[in-house]
Amino acid sequence: MVEAGFPDSTSGSWQGIFVPAGTSKDIVTSLNRETNVVLQMGDVKDKLSAQGIEPLGGTPEAVSAIIRNEVAKWARVIKEGGITPE
Repeated sequence: MVEAGFPDSTSGSWQGIFVPAGTSKDIVTSLNRETNVVLQMGDVKDKLSAQGIEPLGGTPEAVSAIIRNEVAKWARVIKEGGITPE
């Protein structure tokens, strides 16, 4: 990416759990809370770590911020790189 003119670009992958738009805040909060609990369980952490996965957990708001940042970053790469779908 540096050679292509994007010296500050970083790339990685991440995974998240998503629900349909309009899901009640109570359900989202409950799912988030329980997911964070599971991600802190020793055996779960060990199994994920063995696969090279670093479980972080977090809040729905943090995931929304990540998505906004990723969309903006890759939109810039696409636009400045002149990338078009084939």
